[in-house]
Amino acid sequence: MKKRKTIQVIAVVFSILFFFYLSNEADARGGQRFRYRFYRKIDTRQRAASHFSKGKKLYEKGDFKSALTAFDDAAKVHSDTADAYFWMGKVYLALDKEKKAQKMFYRYLKYFDKSINPSESMAFLKKDGFLDEEEAREYYVKLKKMLVEPDYWLFRGRTEVRIGESMKGIDSYKKGLEIDPDNFKLLQQIGRTLSDNGKYVEAVKYLQIVVNDSSNQVEGQDYASMGDSLRGLKKYDEAFKAYEMGLNKDPKSGYYRVVMAICCLNQGKRMEANHLLNTNIEEAPDFPFTYYFRGMILEQDFNNYREAIKNYKRFIDLLHGRKIPLSKEADKRIVELEKKLDESSK
Repeated sequence: MKKRKTIQVIAVVFSILFFFYLSNEADARGGQRFRYRFYRKIDTRQRAASHFSKGKKLYEKGDFKSALTAFDDAAKVHSDTADAYFWMGKVYLALDKEKKAQKMFYRYLKYFDKSINPSESMAFLKKDGFLDEEEAREYYVKLKKMLVEPDYWLFRGRTEVRIGESMKGIDSYKKGLEIDPDNFKLLQQIGRTLSDNGKYVEAVKYLQIVVNDSSNQVEGQDYASMGDSLRGLKKYDEAFKAYEMGLNKDPKSGYYRVVMAICCLNQGKRMEANHLLNTNIEEAPDFPFTYYFRGMILEQDFNNYREAIKNYKRFIDLLHGRKIPLSKEADKRIVELEKKLDESSK
């Protein structure tokens, strides 16, 4: 009997010890798992940062394919590396893969979308690779602070314009102006983008503020956009003056004399236009459009078909294979003029 009780006591003690052993083992393993998750979280951030840094260096060297791999690795290792998506977009643009670039830029902008509420934003961030809700919330708060910075809206607008979403870009610029109404760069980008999209009346309103600025920030492109807008409104004298200001700012550019010549042609000042084009050949001999309009004047005003053909051909050569409406028109003029020369030689 005594022996049986001894055995029972030993069994109970053994069970208690075994229970504590299992509990300690479980705690140890749990701690290991916790430490593993903790260090893994830090490690993934460090590795993502390393890949990202490598990608930027490769991009600056022009090794775009290797840069793309590095940025992609950064995004895979830790997908809250939002900048990796932006830089992948830049790489795809450099590789002339605009559709892929657009996808990357949209993915980047998704992180900075003011239209979604905090809960939707956190859900997106968690789904897209964030490890916990607290981290997603912290990241969202940081982004929300950025939305009150004019530079954020300037950057976002430029990105949207670059991926072909010009109207969204203009809206972003205007949101920046609500914060800082006198921001020169925002006014500048709104004016230029409106002009590029044929919104000439509104463009002139913004560009007038820009070109009258006295802080020496005005660029030749601002005068070009102003001239383009005024020319689009058929205000040729005012457009001519705007282009002239641009030429003073950037005398080596081949653009200004050509558009000044176009203003002259629209006003019937053909000899003045011809003089501007001849000057442009001396100052900017590789600007292709000079030769198209010079060919047109030689054909229509001087009946000098041989020289006109030479100018049309020079225009096409300088396009280096690019096909635009004027190149098709130049091809057509060459064929017709050669036909006229053949007929006159018979």
